[in-house]
Amino acid sequence: MKSKWQNKLVTVIGLGKTGLATINYLAKQKASIYAYDASDSNLPEIQKLSELYPGKIKFTINQLDLNYVKKSNLVVTSPGIKPNNEIIQNCLSLGLRVISDIQLAFDETNIPIIAITGTNGKSTTTALISHILQSANLKAPYCGNIGVPILDILNEDLDYLVVEVSSFQLTYCDSFKPKIAIWLNLTSDHLEFHENIENYIIAKNKLFENLTSAEIAIINHDDTIVKKVPTNAYLIPFSVKNDLSFCLSAIYIKNNFICIRYRQKNSVICNINKISLIGEHNLENVLSAIACSYVLGIKPDIIASAVASFKALEHRLEPVITIKGKTFYNDSKATNTESTIKALNAFSSEVKIVLIAGGRDKGGSLSEFVKTIKKKVKSVVLIGEATQRFRDALIDNAYANVYIATDLKNAIDLANSQECDIVLLSPACASYDMFSNFEERGRAFKDIVLQRLAK
Repeated sequence: MKSKWQNKLVTVIGLGKTGLATINYLAKQKASIYAYDASDSNLPEIQKLSELYPGKIKFTINQLDLNYVKKSNLVVTSPGIKPNNEIIQNCLSLGLRVISDIQLAFDETNIPIIAITGTNGKSTTTALISHILQSANLKAPYCGNIGVPILDILNEDLDYLVVEVSSFQLTYCDSFKPKIAIWLNLTSDHLEFHENIENYIIAKNKLFENLTSAEIAIINHDDTIVKKVPTNAYLIPFSVKNDLSFCLSAIYIKNNFICIRYRQKNSVICNINKISLIGEHNLENVLSAIACSYVLGIKPDIIASAVASFKALEHRLEPVITIKGKTFYNDSKATNTESTIKALNAFSSEVKIVLIAGGRDKGGSLSEFVKTIKKKVKSVVLIGEATQRFRDALIDNAYANVYIATDLKNAIDLANSQECDIVLLSPACASYDMFSNFEERGRAFKDIVLQRLAK
């Protein structure tokens, strides 16, 4: 380990999964901890940690104790707390270093880190890289924003940490420098946190700003923003649209085969029909994962076999069941319009799709969303707070096949009552109006389909 924390005071802001993992890690390092949260929703968990490490943890709920903060050597914040939050601003004004758990993990470990970011596709790519590396008998678990806090596994004997990194976490990084950094794409999202697209891009760029020529940056050549990332890293672009064989290093598709060129060495990995995941967006995810694995010395046949055996993650274009010729897909992770557009484009134009969409609206443009629906969707069933705006946008653009549901059960019944090939839950919205998170929404969808229809 690079740092020792015995008898040093650290403030931890936020007592969600990330905050609790941070407290547990630092307490094991014999740090003294002051923890704060505005909510008491995780009070039992912090109480248990306090009992586990007697005398090491002091916490307050809803009332920040600045006396503890002022004495702190470091502040670790949960990623969902906005930079303009008064508490964060107070900490910065005191000259305190405010970082995320990702930055803390980097400071603490010598395990090589593979970091994946992007508006969409992060979890699938992260899990796929981990799957490929572990197929090669390497210890390389996935962690980070995908649901397993990085600090929970930091003390394990590992070959690599495969980390999904959000823009929220990157906002609170100052010297983070992974061995391999991957940027999949960028579309307008999370503007309630970043305030504007420019700040969102700045946060993503932080993944690359500390890299040198000794590190690798794998970036999407087809994304006009991503391809311009300023970095000193060794670049490997990937493309599903262009032949990049002219590049010194790149991964691309030629004659339906995935081809990679790395430091002037050429290899063919597999035919794209061997990939179990559907959709062009997943092809981008696969290319970036293959590039990462290849750079780390994994043999092409092992990569090809692992890619072929990899299955879609839960809530990400996840096939649930086929009933009387209708296949139900759970794509609850689609919390923005761009993600839903990609899901719709994953299917052939010949299939009849009924789309279930809606939830807490993120307020972005609906123009491309409506265009894709008009081209790809037989009818739309709307739920949640976004219903009125989504309905108005569709009707105003001469799309009349819109149904309004009272809840998810009603939406599934309305969708199932129609003649179609696919019923797709891909909400294009956050879940917080009706569910605690997208996972709960996806599980509810699957439960309703399997309990009500699969008889």
